[in-house]
Amino acid sequence: MTREDPPSKIPMQMHLRSPGRWTARFAVVGFIIIVLVFAYQIAYPWVYPFYHGKYADYEITNWIEASGYASLALNIVFDFEEKDYSKLLGMSVEGGQHRFEMRESYWEQGSGQYRNMSIVSWEPTIRGSTERISVTYRVRSYSIRYEMSGWDPLFWIKKYPDEVSKYLTSNSYFPVNDPEIRAVANRVTQGVSDPSEKVRRIYDWVTESIEYEMVPEHYVDTAWIVRNRKAVCEGIALVMSTMLRSIGIPARTVHGAIAIDGESLYYPTNYKHAWVEFYMYSKWIAADPTWGASSENKEHYWAGMRDDIAYPEIGRPLRTTIGVIDDISFIGMGTLTELYTDFGRVKVVGEGFAPPPKETFTRQLWIGTIAVFTMILVGGTVLWGKRKTRHTTLKDKAIIDHQSNAGPAYCKFCGSRLVEGSVFCDQCGRRIR
Repeated sequence: MTREDPPSKIPMQMHLRSPGRWTARFAVVGFIIIVLVFAYQIAYPWVYPFYHGKYADYEITNWIEASGYASLALNIVFDFEEKDYSKLLGMSVEGGQHRFEMRESYWEQGSGQYRNMSIVSWEPTIRGSTERISVTYRVRSYSIRYEMSGWDPLFWIKKYPDEVSKYLTSNSYFPVNDPEIRAVANRVTQGVSDPSEKVRRIYDWVTESIEYEMVPEHYVDTAWIVRNRKAVCEGIALVMSTMLRSIGIPARTVHGAIAIDGESLYYPTNYKHAWVEFYMYSKWIAADPTWGASSENKEHYWAGMRDDIAYPEIGRPLRTTIGVIDDISFIGMGTLTELYTDFGRVKVVGEGFAPPPKETFTRQLWIGTIAVFTMILVGGTVLWGKRKTRHTTLKDKAIIDHQSNAGPAYCKFCGSRLVEGSVFCDQCGRRIR
């Protein structure tokens, strides 16, 4: 086009859009979509860490009886560890002269759990009678389903908190370095990169391969159990935990009680139960390979616990620790004809349905807000940079075009003929250089 071309052609040329601009826009939109999908994959298990369903309320009673002629001084320190699926509702002491102190829940740094400590002091003076003291826990045990979607960065960088990494170590109960255990774990997870799928493969292998059978001399002999495929709940939990540790996933066993038919007993040697917790998505996730051995229960006890069904012939599981006696001191003077203890008598006293955890909505709000502001900031920065670059390009082009024409030129905005050397257009008044 020469400078003498009709003015009507100039506005048409000035409004032609470069194909590169559309390519850039598509690239920006694609980038935002990829970032959002990636952020969703990372954030999802933290937004929805778990779901609660039905719950059962339990009373766990421990008592001591003493008869004879004596003066006693007894101090017991109880420790109860709360979990996502087990909460302490309260604790009470009855009988005799006693002092009871329940410490407030406190956060144990790095453990991810609340702990409750309580101290009971009992100092009876017995004169031919029987004195008794009882300590009762009131516990709520939830059905729970953990969210297993998303990406776990800690698994890939292999950097866990100190209180978690200790559950990767090897010892007599968890022989992580046993060659056969490692071989089985590697074979079962071969070709799998997703850590949650690795855990599921091991869970499936344990539930399908180990027969429920008591072998007293090898009750907690993990290596023997893997080779002979026979164990009860504690041995089964040890096998799964050890296999998980061997592939770099922190795991531990958890002990609890079983209430048979809704109202029965827990003894030190009977009706105990054990299951597994593994660390993923920055939280401890429960799975029960013993109760998940049957085909109808496998999904219920994978990354979750089910407490809404009772098994009269087996027992109803109480997914909770029963409270550990951390310390006990005893001083007696006189003659005792009988000293009887019964720890862990369990009774189901109620049930209900739990709503979703409140922290779910808080996490969803915060992560959603952060994602929106991040996208606005990134998008605004990109658009501002593109606008500034375009403005500079047009300005430079106008100056070059104006300086290259020796005679009269036309306004790039309205197409009017310009007076040579003018800075502003006489017709529209806009600056052209």
